[in-house]
Amino acid sequence: MLPQELEHLDISYNELTGPVLPGLFELPNLSEVYLQRNFLTGLVPATACASACLRALCLEKNVLTGDPPSGWGNQLEELRLHGNKFTDSSVARTRLRAELPEGCDLTV
Repeated sequence: MLPQELEHLDISYNELTGPVLPGLFELPNLSEVYLQRNFLTGLVPATACASACLRALCLEKNVLTGDPPSGWGNQLEELRLHGNKFTDSSVARTRLRAELPEGCDLTV
């Protein structure tokens, strides 16, 4: 169980497997999540979009599938999703670019 006060989580390069836990994004103070270069599978949880203070989400170089969720908040400054197995990265990039705040660092 993670502490409710957690603001920054970086567990990149740890050979983690399985899905990204949806409950992770319910932590009230979590603003930065770095999970790149693991072996995470499944979908990006829709709960990530609903996080009120999430500023950075880096999930690149995993084995995530499907389409990235819609409805990201205006506070997001960095969203890195490239190197996964999404359905259509170019369509996802176009859609996400339209809904993310200007200046958000996006890679799909």
